[in-house]
Amino acid sequence: MSRIIRFAEAAKIFGVSNSTLYRLQKAHDFPPLIKVTPNGRASGFFEDQIEEYLAKIKIDKNKTTNTSQTDPLCGESK
Repeated sequence: MSRIIRFAEAAKIFGVSNSTLYRLQKAHDFPPLIKVTPNGRASGFFEDQIEEYLAKIKIDKNKTTNTSQTDPLCGESK
């Protein structure tokens, strides 16, 4: 079973702020937040899903080198 990465830790892994991570969640096929307890406030991401997403955007970035697509981590055009 995969380890649960809390929101702030995920932001550090991506090197972005919490606000940017929220935008990534809304704008892209980012892994879903999961509740740590059914009625609790604590939430996070499964580590393996975060790793898969990182691998995917790395592959996508290599495919779109020198194109005018939007960078998934910062939302800016290249």
